Amino acid sequence: MIAGIDMVGAATSILVLREHIGSRLLPIWIGVPEAQSIVMAIGNMKPPRPMTHDLIKNIADNFDISLDKIVITDLVNNSYHARLYLKKDGKSFTIDARPSDAIALALRFDCLIFAEDKLLTNFSEQDNPQEKTGEPPVEDFETLKKLLENTHKKTKES
Repeated sequence: MIAGIDMVGAATSILVLREHIGSRLLPIWIGVPEAQSIVMAIGNMKPPRPMTHDLIKNIADNFDISLDKIVITDLVNNSYHARLYLKKDGKSFTIDARPSDAIALALRFDCLIFAEDKLLTNFSEQDNPQEKTGEPPVEDFETLKKLLENTHKKTKES
């Protein structure tokens, strides 16, 4: 489930997923247009003309293609990967996607959003400095956002 989404800079946003049962988080840096599309879907806002994700949903509806779920599958070279699980005429197939696009579509199709367990574990055990120091894990989005902004700035500087 989406724990939060917010702009971090002029060209970057952060989307944080939280496991449905449990407290592990998965932060994903995404572009501003993708963040805007996700926010519009969350708020059930309809633009005067269809945006790209709305267009894809309209095409899928017209061709009787359903989106059953999306799964964030991997982290390769600091980029997350996702899969769309689609169905048409009883046949299932998958398509690679960026997580931000997959999530924007999942919200429009009202389908489940999953992440591989290894991705949630990697964040909670390796990248959360509070757990390394024995402090309790981050629970609120604003605290996590500040933590990640500082980590992102340090990464860009090095």
